[in-house]
Amino acid sequence: MILVGVTGGIATGKSSAIRLLSELTGWPVVDTDAISHAITAPNAPILGRIERSFPGHALVHERGDPAAAGGAPQQRVLDRAALGRLIFQDPAARSLLGRVMQPAIRLRTAAGAARAAAAGAPVCLLDVPLLFEGNLDAWCHVSVLIDCSDKVQLQRLLFRGLSSAGTGAPLAHEHACYSTVDPAAFPAGDVEQALNRIGSQMPLSQKRTRATYILPNELPGQENLRQQVLLFLGLLCRDFGLRPASVLPAAVAVALPAADAPAAGQLRGPVSPPGHGALAHAAGRVLGAVLFLPLLAMAAAWERLPWAVG
Repeated sequence: MILVGVTGGIATGKSSAIRLLSELTGWPVVDTDAISHAITAPNAPILGRIERSFPGHALVHERGDPAAAGGAPQQRVLDRAALGRLIFQDPAARSLLGRVMQPAIRLRTAAGAARAAAAGAPVCLLDVPLLFEGNLDAWCHVSVLIDCSDKVQLQRLLFRGLSSAGTGAPLAHEHACYSTVDPAAFPAGDVEQALNRIGSQMPLSQKRTRATYILPNELPGQENLRQQVLLFLGLLCRDFGLRPASVLPAAVAVALPAADAPAAGQLRGPVSPPGHGALAHAAGRVLGAVLFLPLLAMAAAWERLPWAVG
């Protein structure tokens, strides 16, 4: 099984790209954001560690009325908004939260990949926002960066910020698309908050130097992104010597564009293909299995332990 790490920056369109990849291929996705939410669910054991790690910050609250009919127990709930404000403003707090959360996230990520391998999936997609920051690209055969310009990233983030909280429905405003957003028209505080959120992550320029493939997502509309995803699938099959018909649905396999050198502005593939011939590829897969299988076994055992986090 080939492990593909997919990452991006905030508002670059990673979630849309992952959704398209999943819909087009049927390949399993291990979503580390979903894992993070799962291990911080109400009453999860890790909430105590978060609380102790940030004394003086009211990050965990009691929810529920013990006097209510039926005696519904109170729940301990993480205040995600308060935690988000803290870590976006304070790099030291962000680093500390990573040390608290990452062991459990990594183990569940490995367990998800193990389940995909056991199910016979040819490829497993790891959806990891902090793929390079956490060095999880070392787990993957290849990495894919969903990329866009700094200007478009800021426009998208401000546009997304216009959505009404809790409903997901856009507020009535003059912007039909993020491409018409002018940051100068927004309150300075909103722009500053958006730039702080962008600045809390590794710069896209740095991620570009580490990614195997760079998938540009600059233009509005899903069709452009779909074409870039199809081009990536063609390159992946070419570079790993995969027959598209054997790893993709028939309708997608026949729709793949030619995996020749892309034109400027299109998806950038690896400078040297990761395959390097069948023998080297097989040797790399064996070495990867030797290094990765013990971790998968540990993750599977962790999942069965009654005291496992979450």
